[in-house]
Amino acid sequence: MKFNWKTEKGNQVELIVKETILDKTADGTKYGEEIFKAVGSFKANGKEYNAQFMTDKGRDVIVFYLNNKEMTVIIPQEIVSKIWPERKAQAEAFDKSLKMDQEYEAHYNKVLKTMGRD
Repeated sequence: MKFNWKTEKGNQVELIVKETILDKTADGTKYGEEIFKAVGSFKANGKEYNAQFMTDKGRDVIVFYLNNKEMTVIIPQEIVSKIWPERKAQAEAFDKSLKMDQEYEAHYNKVLKTMGRD
């Protein structure tokens, strides 16, 4: 996957994401896959750097070194959703589970109150 964008400070960024698919096996039997995503290539203003994905203050960023100084580039949210589309499904599943837990807790408390055990 290849992405291009301009940072808030006007720097041009080019990112190529590399996917690695590993088979999950147990005793030689495949039971699933795991997909890992890494920075395949990263260019800032036309110059290529070694970089990696990280999280900083709850935001997805790319970290690289320039003149022995750590630099970070914030990845725009629309690009994050294209790199990791599975996060949306995970968030929806979590919200659904949380709602079910809250409904159960409310019903449980109602039953306890009815029985006089609040």
